[in-house]
Amino acid sequence: MAISASLSAHHVFVLISLERLFSSFYPAYFERHSSRALAFALAIVFGGVSWLYSIACMTNYFSSIAEEDFVPIFNARNESNTQPFQDLMIVTTASNAFSLIMLSIDLYLNFIRQPADNSTLAVSYQRSENRRILLTILPIEFSD
Repeated sequence: MAISASLSAHHVFVLISLERLFSSFYPAYFERHSSRALAFALAIVFGGVSWLYSIACMTNYFSSIAEEDFVPIFNARNESNTQPFQDLMIVTTASNAFSLIMLSIDLYLNFIRQPADNSTLAVSYQRSENRRILLTILPIEFSD
């Protein structure tokens, strides 16, 4: 369960990073059209799907649940768990690589690149909010 929760939390942070990336490219549009309900629904879907996928990998794609003496302990040394474990590690590695690339782009767009001077108050506010959120998730992304 801890692996599932960790993977789900990581994917929610990827979603937050995607949101910040979109708001970096289109700050005025994002300021007018952002939706908390959509963000919450996407976070629930991302977390649920990644949790369900990791549980599927840990139970040998749900075939272990049908056994009467099933004990939900994930052991990578078990021969029947080898392929699902490798699939889970590939997905986790790809997700981490994608997350680091996205975080690098976010950092470049919000901290290194010089914005245009003729920005409105809404755009300036959106940029400062991006910086604040990125500074919050930066240590979490690096440690994840």
